[in-house]
Amino acid sequence: MIDDLGPDAMGIHYPSYEPDTKPATQSTTQLTTTPVKPPTLSIKTTMLAHCGRDIVGQMFGRTFGLGLFNAAAYVASASVPCQIVAGGLGAVFGGLQSQRLAAAQIGSDTMLQYCGVAACTLMGATAGAAIASFGTYQPVAALAVGSALAITVSLAKFCRKRPNDDIAIDASKATIFLVSTAASVCAITTLDTYLSPSIKIAPKNLGVVLEATTVEFFKSSLERWGPSVDRHALTFNGKVYASMAGLLPYLAATVLLNGYVSGKMQPDHETHQFEKLIFPLLIGAIANGVRGACNAAAVYVCHQNGWGVAKPDAHILRPSIGRKSPEVIRMSKKIAIRFFLSACRNAVYDRLIHGGMNVVNASMVSQTIYGFFAQNRDLVYDLMKGEGWNTSAETQSTTTDTHSLGSVVIPTDTKSSNLVDTSIEVSSASTSESSSVVSALHSSEMTSEVSTE
Repeated sequence: MIDDLGPDAMGIHYPSYEPDTKPATQSTTQLTTTPVKPPTLSIKTTMLAHCGRDIVGQMFGRTFGLGLFNAAAYVASASVPCQIVAGGLGAVFGGLQSQRLAAAQIGSDTMLQYCGVAACTLMGATAGAAIASFGTYQPVAALAVGSALAITVSLAKFCRKRPNDDIAIDASKATIFLVSTAASVCAITTLDTYLSPSIKIAPKNLGVVLEATTVEFFKSSLERWGPSVDRHALTFNGKVYASMAGLLPYLAATVLLNGYVSGKMQPDHETHQFEKLIFPLLIGAIANGVRGACNAAAVYVCHQNGWGVAKPDAHILRPSIGRKSPEVIRMSKKIAIRFFLSACRNAVYDRLIHGGMNVVNASMVSQTIYGFFAQNRDLVYDLMKGEGWNTSAETQSTTTDTHSLGSVVIPTDTKSSNLVDTSIEVSSASTSESSSVVSALHSSEMTSEVSTE
């Protein structure tokens, strides 16, 4: 009995022999050239689902938050303990937010970076304590100035000539943020030494803590209950486009409902009575439904038009999978962002009221300022995860050469580009190794983040 020699041995002994099946030619797969998949669900139904989920979460959150505010404000002797508790929570949430942002955006590998992160954390904790406990608006304005200047400096990544320039840009961001924020606090405090005379600001911010926790719990639990858009199918640039596209509708809704209508329904004097504040608060919840629907539509349009697409092969409209358990770590970060922005809004409103402005105008002005930052609240969370601008050099497609060796091209700057935007070329010479790399990328993406916000 003669053993099977195989096609190679047959070719040696019989030169004219040709196997029936020829080996497959080397082929490459380039992820960045995959066409965008058409949606299989209705965008109108998805928008209604986002709208309904956001309104439900807001109604429960505002009701519970107002209940805690009402209970804390009724205890007149508890003003000092309320200030201590509110200040402590403000320090925790402000410090957590600043630490996550600084560590993700400037790094903490060297001693200099570590000191920068520590300085940002201390500044955020101090500002959070002052805002939540005493309603001081000076840190609010200073943080807005420092953040605006840091964002402006970060745009220098589009003008860089070498990837190593990112180190200098990150250092400049941290330095300018710290210096400009400290200088702004000193300048504003010198011009206006206002300190809130209201003893209700601390109980109100305690209610904001419960409101933020309830809202984020509902959003995390119900985000896949009903159809939803996959916001993470976009790069950071695409998320910015979508956020700016949904800004004007949300601003109009929140100024009209949370500002004008709610202000008209509130009494002219300061009060904490539940029955006089509940309906103005619930009316304002509709504005968040408008935000959810418009943001879903904006993400859908950006993905379908190829504006800042990270995962072109992903289904932008996802079917319902029902309720899921919220992720505690992710939810805690979002609670910190929501609470901090709401406490800043309360401080601005309090300053306007005690400056002589009526309730309606003060509500409209504070809601206009708050609405801009609240619309970009999800971008703040993306920055806390380490995302950042995708420059043209990082997002451009790499030409595939069918005769070249297989390679995996990974960007050296993971803070300013997503791995899923990277061109990954896989040849048949390294199929097993490359498949494990691709599966690792997709598995880490799916397990780390499934939020629709």
